Amino acid sequence: MKKIIYATSVLLLTGTIPLMAQMFPLRGLEIYNPSYYNPAYTQADRKVQLDLVGYNFNYYSGLWTNAMTALPGISSAAGIRFSTSQYTDVGTSWNLEFAYAYRHSFSEDFQLNGGISVKYGHINYENGLEDSNGNELLGRNSTGMSLGVYTQYKKWDVGLSTHLPLYVTKEVVMPDGSQETQKDDAGYYAIHLISSYSFGKPGRMTIDPVLGLDYYISRRNEHTELQGYLGAKLEFRNLVGLGFTFGNLVSVSTSLNLKDRVSLILGIYAGEHELFGSMEGGSYSIGSHDFDIIAQVRIHL
Repeated sequence: MKKIIYATSVLLLTGTIPLMAQMFPLRGLEIYNPSYYNPAYTQADRKVQLDLVGYNFNYYSGLWTNAMTALPGISSAAGIRFSTSQYTDVGTSWNLEFAYAYRHSFSEDFQLNGGISVKYGHINYENGLEDSNGNELLGRNSTGMSLGVYTQYKKWDVGLSTHLPLYVTKEVVMPDGSQETQKDDAGYYAIHLISSYSFGKPGRMTIDPVLGLDYYISRRNEHTELQGYLGAKLEFRNLVGLGFTFGNLVSVSTSLNLKDRVSLILGIYAGEHELFGSMEGGSYSIGSHDFDIIAQVRIHL
């Protein structure tokens, strides 16, 4: 019963913040995937880049897939993403997103990128949850859009993006037993900032410090939340890597690059807390049984 209550709370909470939980948080691996929040980062190192991420958290698990292709003839790139999740004793969700980015080079050292993405998602509730009016919830549908820019100057880059909810509906069972689709005020506005700088020599050893800041505004109750973290990616001889974040987001990760064609990334997420607060409780410890695991495979074609 405790798990059901907790999972329900998590689902309803994330339903008002991250596009009704139809996009799972990467939990630390976004330092490898900046395009997750900012469509301006949509690009492929070669012609095509494929990503498959599997995640197993305490109360939900699933898959996230991403495909990006370079369009060099028009200085652009396009991407498509799909994710699906199964929530313990609550229901299922899926999300589909299309992204496009354009790059303009002012010089060899200075580039500016702009991007846009459109998202659609659905949650299917399976256990008779109720909305604020006492109606039984069957599902939610939502559309959203993200706009982003990022600039790259030599070894430094910074990206800024915003998420905008467009239209959200909920499917409910009325007291008389009839089904109805209603407009809903779930969803959120957000601003995301990510910045990094690369030190070292590629092929030998590089370290990329990363700063991430996220600001959310809930549509439903105008609740605001600031999240942020510091992190870094290290890579040795273009073969083995190590990543970590701390702040709101506490995680560690390791990566293995095989012949510059396939990358394997394994991440351990150890919890979240207030930006300037202290970590409390065993559930936030990597040594506890409550940490979450994410695995990613990246293929360059």
